Amino acid sequence: MPGALSFVWLAFVDLAGTREVGMAMGPISFREIEAYQGQTHAHLTAWEVKLIRRLDAAVRVAMTTTAQPQGVSLKDTDGLKALFKGMAARRVKADSPA
Repeated sequence: MPGALSFVWLAFVDLAGTREVGMAMGPISFREIEAYQGQTHAHLTAWEVKLIRRLDAAVRVAMTTTAQPQGVSLKDTDGLKALFKGMAARRVKADSPA
């Protein structure tokens, strides 16, 4: 994983412990992400929140046996590397002065 995105992965790991689990694994909610940012003073951009939600969706699909995964599989390490590299490149581009 690109070092520039390691904090997103750590945020995802922290947030994964907040999800509701009952008959099915609930998603990480925007409310939980907002609370996480407030409690940790993290400042996640909109696309970082979107990445966390995409990771969460992939994990929830991987944890079910009947759902068909969409996008990058968690077992596809090359695909995950490409996803993170692409997101890191977008962040660098977005952070660059115009």
